[in-house]
Amino acid sequence: MSGGRGTFDGQHWREELLRKRTKEALERYPAGERRLHYNEEYKRQTLIYNQERDAKKRAKKERYEQRMRKQAEARNQEPEIRCQSAGNIRILISPFRK
Repeated sequence: MSGGRGTFDGQHWREELLRKRTKEALERYPAGERRLHYNEEYKRQTLIYNQERDAKKRAKKERYEQRMRKQAEARNQEPEIRCQSAGNIRILISPFRK
C-alpha cells in the first residue's frame, strides 16, 4: 500500500511481482553475472506478465460475452406475462418452461 491509508497501488504491486520473478529467473546465473543480465531478464519477465494479463482479459471478456448470450437466449425463450398495476409496468417471467 502506498499513497495513503487503505489505498492499493497496482503499479507498486506489479513492480514488486516483476522484481521477484526476475530475481528467481536470475538464480541460474553465478552471483557475479546476475547484474549483467538483470535488465534483459526484467524486460522478458515484463513481456511474459503482459501476455498473461492479456490472456486473462480475453478469457474474462469471453466469459462475459457467453453470459450475455445465455441471458439473451433465456429472455427470448421464456414467455413473458405483462401486468399493469397502479401505473407501473411489471414484467413477470414464468418459472415454468415449455
